[in-house]
Amino acid sequence: MKKRASLLLCLLLLLSSCSRGPDAGELESRLRSDFASAPSIKLTASVRADYGERVYDFDLCYERTDGGATVTILSPGSVAGISARVGEDGLTLEYEGAEVYTGALTDDGLSPAAALPLAVDAWGGGLLLSARIESGLLVCEHFISESVTLVSSFDSESLVPVSSELISGGYRTLLMEFGDVVM
Repeated sequence: MKKRASLLLCLLLLLSSCSRGPDAGELESRLRSDFASAPSIKLTASVRADYGERVYDFDLCYERTDGGATVTILSPGSVAGISARVGEDGLTLEYEGAEVYTGALTDDGLSPAAALPLAVDAWGGGLLLSARIESGLLVCEHFISESVTLVSSFDSESLVPVSSELISGGYRTLLMEFGDVVM
């Protein structure tokens, strides 16, 4: 009888350990490694920048290769095609002399165009505040500055980004919803 109970207990322990999926820390570690080591990353994002008294909607394309990173505005049509090159000296806007300025989203001077490369950089090596699993999503909070936090959600199986929010002074100032992710 004791052998049977011991065998049953061992079997239950074995089965319970096999069904346990990775925890949030393990997933975040894999995510960080994937984004840090990816030779190239391309994704699109629908972006809503909320300035309080006005809201701007953009569709953006982000592409990072060995040569650097570029953010291109896909819509609205009046500014489509404007690209921002991300380099060590910051963002440089390019498009036949046209210029886009919506203003800073945060007290730190963060713009909507800079938020997308900032998010990708945070995923690959930013200061992680917390990681948890909620409704099948890995939710990571990254420190950006004393007043700004990036909260991003990823599919917990594929680790593909789903959405990110910039929280500044307790308010969501920017929402990004991702699509067409290629790494």
